[in-house]
Amino acid sequence: MDFMFHYNYWSFIFNCKKDYMLIDNFLDKHLVGKRVKLVEPMDDPHPILVGREGVVLSVGYDTIWVKWDNGRSLGLIIGLDVFEVIN
Repeated sequence: MDFMFHYNYWSFIFNCKKDYMLIDNFLDKHLVGKRVKLVEPMDDPHPILVGREGVVLSVGYDTIWVKWDNGRSLGLIIGLDVFEVIN
């Protein structure tokens, strides 16, 4: 099952603060342990390259923490970074 997460969708969702816990629980339950692929460049001084893959370690308030295949651990910012779940 593939998911595409994009800025407009998550901006709308996370502006609905009363639904935050529901969304956070959903993401934590369905993303931890899944492989993700970066689709668009990150806004980071030392970004992960587009097309790199990694495994989701945990989900926080606005960050999906990923252990990338190149050995780095760097979070995806929900509502800013574009990625897809590949398994």
